[in-house]
Amino acid sequence: MSDSQCPYLVGVADVDVTPGVASLPWAAMLGVAMGGLGVMFNRGLLASMSLRERLLRWPGFAVGATAGVFVGFVGWTIPGLAASGGELVQLALTGSI
Repeated sequence: MSDSQCPYLVGVADVDVTPGVASLPWAAMLGVAMGGLGVMFNRGLLASMSLRERLLRWPGFAVGATAGVFVGFVGWTIPGLAASGGELVQLALTGSI
């Protein structure tokens, strides 16, 4: 409703905002693609819940050590991720990203 009423409120009433029948195949493809992404997202959630259940059986120090090794490895291989983020902020402000 707002998509069809907003042009009238702002003064561009001559714009046709009603999608035609020609957009139905694109809408169907978009719906199928988003449905596929939704399935992948839900499978990821279920996998993370399964991982959590398995990690709860580990001793606490083993979970902490594993997380520390992972974070250390990522920080060693990709140092920009372990920084404070100042460089990324500067890149974003200059429009380089």
